[in-house]
Amino acid sequence: MPSPFRWWSFLFLASVLLAQEPELPRRPADVDGVLMAMPVAATVAEGRKIEVIDAATDQPIAGADVWVVERAVLDPVKKSLREVQRSFAGDADGFARLVAVWWGTRYQSAADGTVTVAAADKAQLLVIAGDRVAEQRVNKWPDEVLTVKLVERKYVTVTVTDAKGKPAADVPVSFGTLWEHSEEHQFFHGFRHAVTDRQGRARVLIQDVQHNQSPAVQVDVLLPKPLRGKIVLDDQKRQQEPLAFQLPPCGMVRVLLYDENEHPLSGLESVGMQTEGASWRALPSKLEADGAMFRWVGLDQQLVIDANVKGLSGALRHTQAGPVRAGEMVVCGVRMTAADPIVRMRVLDAQGEPLRKTAFGLMRVADKSFDGDDVQSDGDGRLQFTVAKTWLAEEGERKVLLVARGHSVKVTEYQGALQVPVDGEAKGIVDLGDVRFAEEPVQISGVVVDGDGKPMPRLIVSTQSSWQHGAHSTSVSGNGRQLFFQHKASTDDQGRFSIRELAPKDVAMPLTIDGGKWVLTEPCSVTPGTQDLKLVVVRGGSLRVELAAARRPDNLQLLLQRAGSDSSQWGYLRDGRCSWEGLVPGRYSLSVSTIGDNAVLLQDLDVKPGEACADPRLQDFDVHAHAHIVRLTVRRPDGKPAANTSVHGVQLRGGGGSASGHSTNDAGVTEFVFQKGGGKITIDHRDYRYVAIDQPPVDCTIDLQERAHVRLRLADGQRLPDGLTIVAEPPSKDWWSDGGKAETVWKNGQDVVLLPDRAGELKLEIRAADGESLWQGKIEVPAGDKVDVTLPLDAAAIADIQKATGGK
Repeated sequence: MPSPFRWWSFLFLASVLLAQEPELPRRPADVDGVLMAMPVAATVAEGRKIEVIDAATDQPIAGADVWVVERAVLDPVKKSLREVQRSFAGDADGFARLVAVWWGTRYQSAADGTVTVAAADKAQLLVIAGDRVAEQRVNKWPDEVLTVKLVERKYVTVTVTDAKGKPAADVPVSFGTLWEHSEEHQFFHGFRHAVTDRQGRARVLIQDVQHNQSPAVQVDVLLPKPLRGKIVLDDQKRQQEPLAFQLPPCGMVRVLLYDENEHPLSGLESVGMQTEGASWRALPSKLEADGAMFRWVGLDQQLVIDANVKGLSGALRHTQAGPVRAGEMVVCGVRMTAADPIVRMRVLDAQGEPLRKTAFGLMRVADKSFDGDDVQSDGDGRLQFTVAKTWLAEEGERKVLLVARGHSVKVTEYQGALQVPVDGEAKGIVDLGDVRFAEEPVQISGVVVDGDGKPMPRLIVSTQSSWQHGAHSTSVSGNGRQLFFQHKASTDDQGRFSIRELAPKDVAMPLTIDGGKWVLTEPCSVTPGTQDLKLVVVRGGSLRVELAAARRPDNLQLLLQRAGSDSSQWGYLRDGRCSWEGLVPGRYSLSVSTIGDNAVLLQDLDVKPGEACADPRLQDFDVHAHAHIVRLTVRRPDGKPAANTSVHGVQLRGGGGSASGHSTNDAGVTEFVFQKGGGKITIDHRDYRYVAIDQPPVDCTIDLQERAHVRLRLADGQRLPDGLTIVAEPPSKDWWSDGGKAETVWKNGQDVVLLPDRAGELKLEIRAADGESLWQGKIEVPAGDKVDVTLPLDAAAIADIQKATGGK
């Protein structure tokens, strides 16, 4: 399980790494609080002069924090910086603040926006004034003034309080998208993660989570149902008020680790926790020196804890009842003598020497499952891994296969393998002692020759691992790293090669020649045990297609297929060109990928050994003669380009069709490639009215219109709980789009605005913060850009909603 990306993890990791650099000055590690707490450097008489201005207004900014970090200070700790930056998971703003606080000197700009600093020629600047930020790298200071322009960074913010209404600190919050497949099943995909500060506030940059729709938020506290909500942005893509959540009564869980002798251990790398039988992702913890802490856990739940320990592949699983009273702390002791077996061994090579610090491929293979992981031995050749009891419970033959993978993660020449015996009744620690790799018998052997029968030395024959078979295969390890069990064998001076591996005898393995200059004349797939195989190679050919100079479409994909073979290759245009290398000689056909079915454009393309295809049809190829290409320009209501706007194209066939989606570029332009006969283009955007154009012309322009503003109100004397989500959509919609769906968050005492596409009847739904449907009905929206509509709720409906949410 990956380590959680949380602020407290960032600071903990930074403090550990920096402790290894004793020559560096120690600084406070409170990133949020330190910016105003750090002393300001005195203005120097001679030095580098900086002018701080607002990029939007070109006006000087007074009182801006100017952090100067000399790169000579950073050079000794580059490795540590890289490790810390990985923990920030793309949060460049937070990482830059941390670097400035630990290694920088802070100044403040004067009333005219200027500041004089003392710095070497090579430095990095971080300038902050509220939400306006600038980062700049300096290789040589200018002779006069260095002008730094600050750009506003827009954030989305969430506040969380506890059951008593007080700010809740250290609450994990995920910002992302909530995909609503149905009312019963929802899937939350988190793009950015944060944790609340002492004021109960968590925030991320809007640009990190805004994907043509309102951001969704999930408060990651262990409850029967996650707390979820959506942030509504105004026309300027700003959030007017923080999205507020209140937690129910919660307890705490502390996780401690013990070895087989009941001695406490401090080797926890990460800990995840979820409720028993839960389908959503595990809640990460806050790691501490002697364990892990979960500060916010719902009451009366059975908990499942997965603890990842340094030097152990696979998690230790522990199940225990959680807290039952508010504020109660439950201590969970995870022991190495858990029910899931832990296999220990010292791995020796075929000569009896320990395989020290060696990467291994670990695979657990059963009749109906397949799982892969990557493990590494320590300096003595020892390693240990867990074997889940759920895997041991499966029927049929079970194998744990360990493959020496050399120094490369992706590919390796074969260095030996072994099968690890694991008893299905085993529990706790299983110490196998010294386990020696034995050279496996040759599974496949043969010779590589050219078309004249001449042996081909020093060619690389490779094959995918035959363990990856059928629908149960995988190439992703349990910790998310890619596993490619691809064995390579080099031919000797006589062109001979041999491949050794543990493999089922009845599973065929495809063989290929690496490099591209030489290719097999025919695809080859053989079963283990094949001897004296003869592989014939030939020089590979190439093919290049170039579109006509005028109107080269960007969204065009090409498919090249060899005649008489299932082999095909996709190609993608770059500057109107696409090429393929290392092709098996023969006849090929070229297809263009349009919306709908592929249309074969060129046939009988002759590719010869070692040559580029010279077919004249490939040069100045006019795709317009075979397809209908629409160049679409989209403009906002103010006439400016509608950049990064999602557009759908539909190839109509009878009553249905197939769709393709693109986004406009910075100029508001995109292209669609239809089959002859055209199709339909639609735009469904949360800020603009729905657009649908049948049979669009070659040059098509769409001027977007703002959605109508409908203010929702309650009848006199009525009141709803804050934070409810109001969702509206037309009674019917096109299958390839949302067709005008709109939503907002209810807040009493303010105008609650819906943005529908058009006048008419709208289906209306009121949902709780967790997505539960509380009420459904209809409203009639009159014509006009700004209209008022009263929600058709009677007293009984209001009472039911208040009861379901606990609102008053």
